[in-house]
Amino acid sequence: MEIRMKRRTFLGTGAVTAAGLLLPPAVSQAASEATPWAALQRSIDGAVVLPDDPRYDTVRALALRQFDAIRPQAVVRCESAGDVAEAVRFAVRHRIPTVARSGGHSFAGYSTTTGMVIDVSPMDHLRMAGEVARMGPGCQLIDVEEGLAPRGVAVPTGWCPTVAIGGLALGGGLGFLTRMHGVASDRMLRAQVVLADGRVVESDERRHPDLFWALRGGGGGNFGIVTEYDFAPVPAPDMTSFTLTWPWSAARAVIGAWQQWTASTPDALTPLLNLSTYGDDPAVEPGVTVSGVWLSSPDGLVPLLARLTAMAGTSPTTSQQRTDSYGMGMRHWFGCDDLDPAGCHRIGHNPQAKLARYGFALARGNFYDAPLDEAGIDAALAAFADARKAGEYRSLDLQGLGGAHNRVSATATAYVHRSALFYGGWSVGIDVPEGEVLESARRRACQEWVDRAYGRVHPWSSGQSYQNYIDPDLADWRQAYYGVNYRRLVAVKEAYDPRGFFRFAQSIG
Repeated sequence: MEIRMKRRTFLGTGAVTAAGLLLPPAVSQAASEATPWAALQRSIDGAVVLPDDPRYDTVRALALRQFDAIRPQAVVRCESAGDVAEAVRFAVRHRIPTVARSGGHSFAGYSTTTGMVIDVSPMDHLRMAGEVARMGPGCQLIDVEEGLAPRGVAVPTGWCPTVAIGGLALGGGLGFLTRMHGVASDRMLRAQVVLADGRVVESDERRHPDLFWALRGGGGGNFGIVTEYDFAPVPAPDMTSFTLTWPWSAARAVIGAWQQWTASTPDALTPLLNLSTYGDDPAVEPGVTVSGVWLSSPDGLVPLLARLTAMAGTSPTTSQQRTDSYGMGMRHWFGCDDLDPAGCHRIGHNPQAKLARYGFALARGNFYDAPLDEAGIDAALAAFADARKAGEYRSLDLQGLGGAHNRVSATATAYVHRSALFYGGWSVGIDVPEGEVLESARRRACQEWVDRAYGRVHPWSSGQSYQNYIDPDLADWRQAYYGVNYRRLVAVKEAYDPRGFFRFAQSIG
């Protein structure tokens, strides 16, 4: 239960939203059968997987089973930039709606389609080229950490082991190194990109610099398909993980203290706060947890935690900490303490993979530039506990930011959220048994709660939202994701994809 809940908690602010999903137009069976898929197969080294292929249900699956009803005409598993270019040209020629997919974690299901999926997950190479970390877009975070660990370096990455670097870096990429070294896209040095006309270009500060600017935070699926990244890695320090818990009666004091504490802690600390509950039993109080990592000498953490306790005015019920190498610490946060790297993948990725897909989850969230005042905290607590339902997991997750995250200009890259003190996200999930479909009434109850909670506390937020936690219910998504950078992003889109080949419900342009 501990591992499962840890993965759920840090799905947390990055859980998936299904309501409001704009599905691509269905393609008739006759049209699909008339498409010369065999010709595409002959032109690539990878595999064109069609619905009658025994592998189809495995390779089309996303991280959440709630999108299983969407059935692509084909999933094209690409092994090289050349394969991707051939697939793009084929899709343009035959007018097939197309999306790219690396890890399959689009939080609105935008990495699948009733048309063609260009799947770059087989492109999962990782190697060091001198002091540069070079990797394919399908390289999952567990493999990024394991691959870089022998060199004693790391790249800022997120919380979920099966997220791929391909999607994460294009939208920024928050993680435990963010307060020390920025988001993943801040460490990006180069991107090899297949454009909408099938050209393969190299993009960096000198070559196609406008495209390179847009790829660092402009979100996945907008400008082209990245087929290889170069990153400037950073030293991987030892990681001291800590967890403190309080009773629900202390939640108000702990949230107030955590916000002030977060604003004044060193960059080496990544502070997290979580409220969580399961079910509707009034005898079971929600949990209050402050956790995170400290990336310096373990002795330095002691006075920091003592200061938090003093600010809260109440001692935690439990307190735990452990120190690991950075790689082993990340495996712990991935929920994979008892698994080897091969096992720390989603079932179907390889024969040893142990991680199950999520059943059903929804989430919404915002960045916050200033602490919630007393009224804001009261609104959050009331919203969290409102109308609890049997079988629902709920979380409110806060991630402290600041530090290096905020020392970059909002316009230096497309990632604009540089004034945030923390990110706060609401999530709700239900463990739906494999093969079952969640009843509409329960889906509706989850959606109503997450919308209500989000709406009650939204007035205290900056109004900005994280493009990697894409939210199809955002009416002002252009401003929320991209702010002052949106107009320039549209100009880049018009230059590199003038006909809008790369298109989805919240695509730029």
